Amino acid sequence: KKGIKAIKKYIKEEEYNKALKAIKKILKAEDEEDETKEKAWVLAGISYERMGENETAKTAYKKAIEINKDAIEAYKGIIDIEEKEGTQKIETIEHIINYIRLIKERVKKEEEHLAKKEIDKRIENIVVIIKNTKEDLNIDDIKTYRHVLEEYKVEEMVMCLTKMYLKKLLNREGEKQYNIVEEVEKEK
Repeated sequence: KKGIKAIKKYIKEEEYNKALKAIKKILKAEDEEDETKEKAWVLAGISYERMGENETAKTAYKKAIEINKDAIEAYKGIIDIEEKEGTQKIETIEHIINYIRLIKERVKKEEEHLAKKEIDKRIENIVVIIKNTKEDLNIDDIKTYRHVLEEYKVEEMVMCLTKMYLKKLLNREGEKQYNIVEEVEKEK
C-alpha cells in the first residue's frame, strides 16, 4: 500500500521514471498480492501514457487485465488511448463492453447520471468502430454487439448488425438452409 501511494505521488509530480522504478520493484516482489500488482500495472500504464509511450502503456494495461478481468482503470486506459489515436478496432469493442459492465456494477445511485454520460460516450465509440471497420466480423461478434446495442436502443446500428448477421447466415456454404425469421427470433 505504501509503495502504491509513493508511486501515485511520483506520477502526480510528473516523475515518471521514479514511478516506473518503484513499480518494477513491486512487480518483481514475489510476496506482493495480485491486487497490488494489478494497481502497479495500471500505474505503469498511466506513466507510459503520460510519457507518450502509448503502445507500452496499452501493454501495461493489458497486464493488469490479465491479473484481474475487472480492472476498470485498465480498460478505460486502453479505450482512451485508442480513441485519442484514432486506432479503435473491433478488439476495442470487447474492452468497451467490459468497461460498461463494470461501470453498471459499481455505480452508486447518486452517480447514475455521470455513469449514463460515460456509457453513452462508449456506446457511441462502438457505433463508430463498427461503421469504420474494414475487418470481417464473425457471426458471434455480430450477435454480441447487436445485443449490447439493443440494450442501449441504438436502433440504426442494431438494424445494420442484423443485416450483417443475416448476410453471414446466407453466405455460409455447405450448411443447411436457414429460416432467417426463426434465427433472428431466437436471438431476441
